[in-house]
Amino acid sequence: MHQRLCVHCAFLPSLPILNLQPPHCYRFLLSKFKTSKMSPTTLPSGCCLCGKESGLFKCDQCELVPYCSSEHRILHLPWHKNTCMAIKRSCIHLEQTKEALINDGYVLPIATNQVSAWAPQYIEARLDLIKAMAEIKHVESVQAQLNHSMDMFESCGPEFAGLWEGIPALMARLHKDQECYDFVKWWHTVRASSGNINALSRLMSCKIKNADPFERLDNFGAGFVNSSYMIVLTLLKVKFLLDLRRIDQVVFALGATFPREILDLILSFVPWSPVVAANRRALDDEVRSELIYELEEQANSLFEQLQRRAPVLWRKFVCQKDDLDAMYSESPTPRYMVERVNKYLTLTHTAWIETPGAIDILNSKLVNTIRS
Repeated sequence: MHQRLCVHCAFLPSLPILNLQPPHCYRFLLSKFKTSKMSPTTLPSGCCLCGKESGLFKCDQCELVPYCSSEHRILHLPWHKNTCMAIKRSCIHLEQTKEALINDGYVLPIATNQVSAWAPQYIEARLDLIKAMAEIKHVESVQAQLNHSMDMFESCGPEFAGLWEGIPALMARLHKDQECYDFVKWWHTVRASSGNINALSRLMSCKIKNADPFERLDNFGAGFVNSSYMIVLTLLKVKFLLDLRRIDQVVFALGATFPREILDLILSFVPWSPVVAANRRALDDEVRSELIYELEEQANSLFEQLQRRAPVLWRKFVCQKDDLDAMYSESPTPRYMVERVNKYLTLTHTAWIETPGAIDILNSKLVNTIRS
């Protein structure tokens, strides 16, 4: 009897679609996914299994993960099921907490914008939901985490702002580089210039818009208050620097081949960051050289400042976790320092990994530090 070929790998015999034990074509699809146009270091988008961008629908349980077909949803279920159930439980817990607070007489600021009405139980439940969502490395999940975080940050007021330190890293992962830079600059500028929490409350609405991401660091005001934001600022500067260097490489390779108008069109597709892609100065050879020099100086300055604050920080970013835990589990590294660095790592490390070339920059800087 002729055996029908599998509809997924078009090679091996098909297996029952409801058999959720990973068959041969699972491995084929996953290998195809890993070698698709999406680099394994970047944040995936599109269908969670094959990367297709059109005709998508989301998982009906977590409402986060998109698929292009019911077959791909079923094929991906063994990898997605546990995380999906955790998100669903967190959503139910959040709704139950909200209903309980309303029944107890709380008026949530969703309607009243009264910061004092936020109960710690609700904040904790929403943080648990964000934590569950973080297990899914996908654009849709990161956007949902950012939406929750920004909503709570703007509603809860500055006294709870420390709970939302992951906001800039989420923006960077979504390539919302301008919004990320504006947020980091606003927070450092306002926080550094505000001596009390009441003054900060009045300044919550005075957001910075469209600041110059290439500007000097001394434009930030009195100094850097939040180290996790400072790490993301370093990432932004490194990201811009890498984009400008890539433009330089393309100009060197193709500059004599194409007319300037066509070359500029090609160069507009080179940067990863929309900030660099939209900046006309990046296309001017002389100005670009100056920007590269300035960004190198800024990145070095931020790197050195963070190195002084937490000497184990950058090694933690570039080393394997087990190797570094063994290296710094004993004195002379204080335990509190390791815990602080682990917090920064949790908040920002994924954003560095998802930026091609960023970890290589850290490696080279660490090597130069050791040599000097």
